[in-house]
Amino acid sequence: MLQPGHISGPGWPPIGPLGNLDPAVWYAVSAGQEITVPGIGAELLHHVHADDVAQAFQLAIEHRDAAAGESFNVVAPSALTARGFLAIAASWFGQTARTRSVSWAEFRSGTTAEYADSSWQHLSRSQYASIEKARTLLGYSPAFEPEARGAGRHPLADRPRSARRRKSTDRLAAPESWTGLRVRRAALARAVASE
Repeated sequence: MLQPGHISGPGWPPIGPLGNLDPAVWYAVSAGQEITVPGIGAELLHHVHADDVAQAFQLAIEHRDAAAGESFNVVAPSALTARGFLAIAASWFGQTARTRSVSWAEFRSGTTAEYADSSWQHLSRSQYASIEKARTLLGYSPAFEPEARGAGRHPLADRPRSARRRKSTDRLAAPESWTGLRVRRAALARAVASE
C-alpha cells in the first residue's frame, strides 16, 4: 500500500499554507496583507510531487516481493509548517509574511465552510511521515522536495534536486514552473500594483 501526502505538481493544485485550496491567500500574501492562521502556525503539511508518486508505484511493482503486504509513506523528504509556507510564499512577491494566530472558531467565521473544513482536516492532523521504509525496501528517492529559504520551506518546485544550487549560502530561486505559479504570481503582482 502506498500512502501519498498532499500531491502537487502540474495539474495538481497544491494544498496551500492554510490547509485548503482558497486562492485568496495568494492575493493577500502578494499584497502584504495580514493572514489569519488557525492554530499556532506550526502545524505541518507534507506534500509530494506527482512524479514521485509515480516513481513509488513503479518501484513497488519492480520490487513486488519487498512491497508485498507492506505500507509505504510517499512524501517529500521534509514537510512545511503553515507559517513557514507563508513566509516563503510572501518572499515570492517581495513581501514579508504578516500572520496572526486565531482560534479555529474565528478562522471558520472568516471563510467558507468548505475551506474551513479543509483547513481543519489538513492542519489539525499536523502531518509528517517518514519515507525511510520506502527508501530502504524499495529504493524510493524523491526527485522533488521543498527548498530551504528564509524562515521555512516552500512547496515542491518542478525542478529536481539535481538542478538546484548546492551551497547552503546560495539564495534559492522560487520555482520556475509550479503549476504555472510563477506566471500567475507575476500577473497578480502587476494587478495588485495597478490597483
